[in-house]
Amino acid sequence: MAFGGENAESYYDEGLTAFIKGDVDAALGFLKRALELDPDLLAARHQLGRCYLRLGQPGLAVDYLQQVLTRRPDLVPARLDLGTALLQQGRADESRRQFSQVLTLQAQNARAQLGLAQAAFQEGNWPSAVALAQTARGQGAASFAVLLLLGRAAKLAGNEPV
Repeated sequence: MAFGGENAESYYDEGLTAFIKGDVDAALGFLKRALELDPDLLAARHQLGRCYLRLGQPGLAVDYLQQVLTRRPDLVPARLDLGTALLQQGRADESRRQFSQVLTLQAQNARAQLGLAQAAFQEGNWPSAVALAQTARGQGAASFAVLLLLGRAAKLAGNEPV
């Protein structure tokens, strides 16, 4: 039983805590129990998608994340996670649509820009990957992932280091 009692919210809280601590298997159990108790708890469904992403099971992640977005198409974090899951499946074109939709809601979303850059990279469009990664970096996403992608794409495009 979850710490807060036998209800969906308590199991969700336990699942989220386990996920943050890195115990993805425990998180799965708690989140699944939360959905048994309340099938409409979209936050639990979203976190299950994130768990499957972390476990390298993008197909299951896509299933859960699409269920969330069917009910809440404006939910940016779920759309970003869906784009990432689609990239992991090698579905760059579909992932691009997800990231582009985020940018229509939040034009300065650096994570969506990075997703577009990753999709371009996956398709072998090195110049576009460079430009999109530079945009993501300019929007404040100077993370290792952005810089690594930028460097790799620039090298493949035949550009000098950026």
